[in-house]
Parts: sequence; C-alpha cells; structure tokens
Amino acid sequence: MNPVASTNAEWYAQVSGALGQIQDDLTSIQADANSPNLTVDGAQLAQDAQAALDTETDPAPIDNADFVTAMNDYVAAGNDYSGFNDSGTQNTAQAAQEVATAQAAINSFNAAQSSGSNATTAPASSAPVTTAPAATTAPTASGVVATLWCGNVTNVSTASNLTVWKTGSTFTTAIPGIKVGVAAMENPNTPAATVVATSASLCEEVLGAREGPPPADLAQFNTAMAYFAQGTQTVHDGAVQNTYAASLPTGRQEISEGMTQLNAFLNAIGG
Repeated sequence: MNPVASTNAEWYAQVSGALGQIQDDLTSIQADANSPNLTVDGAQLAQDAQAALDTETDPAPIDNADFVTAMNDYVAAGNDYSGFNDSGTQNTAQAAQEVATAQAAINSFNAAQSSGSNATTAPASSAPVTTAPAATTAPTASGVVATLWCGNVTNVSTASNLTVWKTGSTFTTAIPGIKVGVAAMENPNTPAATVVATSASLCEEVLGAREGPPPADLAQFNTAMAYFAQGTQTVHDGAVQNTYAASLPTGRQEISEGMTQLNAFLNAIGG
C-alpha cells in the first residue's frame, strides 16, 4: 500500500496537472454544447479524470474517498458526454448530473482540508445539459450501439486481456489502417479528391476499432478515436458544403491530435 502523503501540498503536487486539465475540459464542454466537438471534449474529460486517479500514488491526508468519488464521477460524465459508455450513445442529461455530483464531492473534499489547500474548485457554472449532436443516435434492435457519419458501430466485443486483443483485428488491421489514412490526409501533396475519399475510409477504420476496444487504457483509446471521427467528419462536411479548403486545416489538426493520443496509448500498452 502506498503511504499517505504527509501534507496537502505534497499530495496536490501529484495531481495538480491532471486537475487543471479537468477544469479546462469542463470549460470546453460548456463552450461546445450541442456541437459535435462534445464527443471529443467528453472523451478528454474521462481521460484526464482517470489520469488524476492514476497519478495519485499517495492518497490525500484527509477525506480521500471524496476525491476518488469526484474523479470517478468525472470519468462517468466524460463517457456519457462522448458516448463511450455501456449504451454507446451520448447521455448529456446524465453527464450533467454526474458533473454536479463530482463537484459536490470536490466541495466536500475541499471543506475537509485542514490547511485550506484545495484540490480544485468547481467552475462557475456546471457543465450544460445539451442535445446530442447528429453524429450519435440511439441503439436499435439490430444491434447498432453508435452511429458515426460514415456508418454504424455494431457487435462490440472486448478481449479478455491485452495479449488476446493484440491478435485481433483492431490491433492488426484497424490501427495500421488508421495510420495509413492519417498519413495520406496530412500529406500536402495528396489530391483533394483523395483526401475526401480517405476521410471516409479512415472513419470506417475507426468504426472497426470501436467494435473491438482494448481491455486497458480505454480512456486514451477512446479519445484518439473521437478525434479521428471528428477530423474525418470535418473534412467530409467541408467537401459537401463546398468549404473544403477552409475545413481542411481544422480536420488535419483534429486527426493529428488523434494520432498523438493513439501513439500515447500504444506506448502505454507496449504496442
């Protein structure tokens, strides 16, 4: 068992970075209400809240249970904002309730700190109850658990461990395909028509990857997939709306961030 940190300052030094990211995530969620970006924001919130738990190697001196409760509620809220939950669909009303519960736990945690050194403070207003963007729809009787702009996520199956997962199609086929697609879309010499076509094939690789999620480091994997899905949709929508040239830099930035998250995930699992 890890020793309890002797002072609030020592404990806070472990988690301050992740807590700052959570505050930024909540601000982004407020700004992106009813926007497709909410999927990415939610995935990032879940990842950062899990990071706060992972970096807390020494528990807080006082009422650590409240801190753990808050972070777990933020993870749940992030999954509900992004749609990376058990149902595979966004549930923004539930997410807002989870954020409120997390903030109440943080307030209780703060109040218990004898030194007055708070872990974090709740934002001025809670994250909003929003309408899920059109990129995600409710499950259907046919087994569809989520819908991206390029198709349906169906028949989700999680391997029992990483060794097994690395023999499956997500690791052996979808991820290599994603890397090829990203390289093509980021290459300034790739013709516009090819970039648009590649956005569709890359989105299809994301669909396949989401049907075989990893049994470990899921939050970072989900964040990567969310960025890839958003980036390909940005390019696709730009082509449809005759704003391709203006949309391409944003789409490339989104898939680049997805690649950063994917590489971090692969490094974490020894991939």
